[in-house]
Amino acid sequence: MALWEMIKFFRDPLVSLQHQVANHGTLSRMDFTLSRGSSQGVVLAVGPEYNQQILSDTKVFHAVTTSPPPDTAAQRLTQGVVYLNGEHHRQQRRLIMPAFHKKEVDGYAQDMIAVTQQLIDRWHPGQRVNMIDEMTALTMGIVIKTLFGLELDKNGYALGSLLEEWLALSSSILANVVPQNLPYSPARRLVAVAGRIEAIVRELLAQKRAHLDESRDVMSMLMKTHDEDGTQMTDAELIGNATLLYLAGHETSANALSWALFLLAQHPKIMADLVDEVEGELHGSPPTVEQISRLKLLEGVVNEALRLFPPVSFITKTVSQPVRVGSFELAAGESVMISHFLTHRLPHLYPQPNRFMPERWFSIDPSPYEYIPFSAGPRRCIGATFAMLEMKIVLAMLLQRYRFSVIRNAQVQASFLFLLRARQMPIEIQAVGQQPKRESIRGNIVNLIELT
Repeated sequence: MALWEMIKFFRDPLVSLQHQVANHGTLSRMDFTLSRGSSQGVVLAVGPEYNQQILSDTKVFHAVTTSPPPDTAAQRLTQGVVYLNGEHHRQQRRLIMPAFHKKEVDGYAQDMIAVTQQLIDRWHPGQRVNMIDEMTALTMGIVIKTLFGLELDKNGYALGSLLEEWLALSSSILANVVPQNLPYSPARRLVAVAGRIEAIVRELLAQKRAHLDESRDVMSMLMKTHDEDGTQMTDAELIGNATLLYLAGHETSANALSWALFLLAQHPKIMADLVDEVEGELHGSPPTVEQISRLKLLEGVVNEALRLFPPVSFITKTVSQPVRVGSFELAAGESVMISHFLTHRLPHLYPQPNRFMPERWFSIDPSPYEYIPFSAGPRRCIGATFAMLEMKIVLAMLLQRYRFSVIRNAQVQASFLFLLRARQMPIEIQAVGQQPKRESIRGNIVNLIELT
């Protein structure tokens, strides 16, 4: 029974989690385990009280570590800060934080604008696109530029494509269950792709060391920074964090922007009001950081899109020592899961939780554990400020040049393996003078949002 429950969960995690809460409430045990050494299943704990306990106590609730083949590039690529616990995590986080201080992030705005302008110039009215692909290319360009100081030319695109393949393989169930020693196994391919990524990043690090004083990208800053005792990142740590920052700054932003454009396209009145706000402030020019801060409806749109479709829908923690969560006594080695997606759909926190209502943000101020698109506590996403600025700049620039409509009867299927996304999001790019309208759509998306 436990195996069947686990299969059902991985086939459609969101449906499984929604059914679990509907049938058993916001605290229950699911009949399968996600960590080795545990036979008790995983406890699902939904809501701000549990979020605060689990996300704030990093001594008891540990990040779940991955288990790629040891002594391989695949293992070294997973040595980024998100996979670490204890003092090693705190030390790495201290070294990374200066690169994402607000002053530094504001300095990346011009790169965000330049890459977005390239996309705008490539589009034309009447063009039909898969918005997921378009936003993936856009955010890949932004992160390659700001993280590595590269243009999305042949070399930058090659690195981005390899990292995309590495993410897909890392998220593959087959790569984690099929033995590596079998010919053509996904795990063997994962190791090979990781080796190519590691080689490219090592070469980049060597090039940067020769011109370190002239560079202002994130990796250059990480190479320069040091702890209070003079400790700097090793090459292995730089490579692991570069991989992590690429994925966090690229894949999550692409999904969040795609969902935001989809929601605006399906709510033409809100899109029109946002256009009025943006054009009234920017008058056709790219935004400055100061102007972005004055766009209140834009802030609401971004917050609401992240509420409905948080990039990470749930996370699992391993318990390092005995602890009580609600009515459950957990032993060391057991697992507990919280859900960003389900927390954001609690009706006592967000009335009409399945509706896209950016105006709700004019009057609400949720606690850090009620609204967790970037998680919360000591492990809150380091790049949250970067992601928010990126989303606002991109949306403001796109809406000054185009309008957007979902193609009629499009199949929009929300899926989750590592991140909440849709494989296809067919959207028509329209001229400024056109009046977009809400279109009928198909797919499981109709069960996740209310469009009436």
